[in-house]
Amino acid sequence: MGALPCSGAEVSRKDSGIVPGGVRARTSPFLDMGVERRRSKKKELQRKNRLSTKQVGACWGSPHPINTIAVVVVRTTTWTPQNAPHAAFARRWVVTPKTCDGMIGSLRVLKACRKTAVAARKIALQVIQSNIVCAPEELRDVLRNLTRMQLVRTLAAWRPDLSDYRNVTSAYRIALKSLGRRYLELHDEIADLDAMIAAIVEELAPSLVARNSIGRESAAQLLLTAGDNVDRIRSESSFAALCGVSPVPASSGKVIRHRLNRGGDRAANSALHVIAIGRLRTDPKTKAYIAKKIAEGHSKLEALRCLKRYIAREVYALVRERNREIAQTRIVT
Repeated sequence: MGALPCSGAEVSRKDSGIVPGGVRARTSPFLDMGVERRRSKKKELQRKNRLSTKQVGACWGSPHPINTIAVVVVRTTTWTPQNAPHAAFARRWVVTPKTCDGMIGSLRVLKACRKTAVAARKIALQVIQSNIVCAPEELRDVLRNLTRMQLVRTLAAWRPDLSDYRNVTSAYRIALKSLGRRYLELHDEIADLDAMIAAIVEELAPSLVARNSIGRESAAQLLLTAGDNVDRIRSESSFAALCGVSPVPASSGKVIRHRLNRGGDRAANSALHVIAIGRLRTDPKTKAYIAKKIAEGHSKLEALRCLKRYIAREVYALVRERNREIAQTRIVT
């Protein structure tokens, strides 16, 4: 038996989204419009995010001062951190990662160990000082006028009665002796790590340490930032952006200026800052350069940023040249 044709009322109910039971259907023309709008936005986002490897290479080789990932971000305004894994998986954005499988890897491990040891030593000294403030008067009188190392060695040489820990004075003596010994052990550990780090830096980049105001700690951090494969960094401007000293355009109207870069490796930026401050105190040419920048209308921070940019250029040339020498030595051997 065939189906009976629907009446006009039923047809109108179906067209309006109302079922015969009187309940409105879930489909709605407004909902369909919203879904279609979201689909079109998603397609437009996918179209804008298509970045070929050739375009990425052009970004890396651009003569613009900002010559790293920041260029890709500026040119593709729809780039987000969520899209980066998809772009890498699709091989539309492939970069060479930093490797630390050589002596740079050893340097990284030793630097990390030293950093934790320095933090632990600082905490031990803070606890010693806070305990002395709260200690009984008879202990404070003995320890009041001592220097830091005299204080620590005096506490480590104490021989308190370990069985009398219920007494407040004896408990303070036990705690201060333990903290003093901990400080000395960490101090010796840091000295040993400093000797190892200095030996690696002297072997990797002797020309870098020979420059003015570049110490072993700063040189070690800059070598860590560059990595074992410094050739992955295409130019000195890329290295400057990696260290967070590249100029960022901040012009407005007729005022043309560049602001400080808040990105990059902040540890490398700190190392460059220490080098810049050291040269500003000891090098007459650096003093004249900063005075010239300030006379041109730059602020002191902007002049210091220009100085750090200059130092990054110098460091990149030295590290790259030393890397080539090491590579040639490996080929010969």
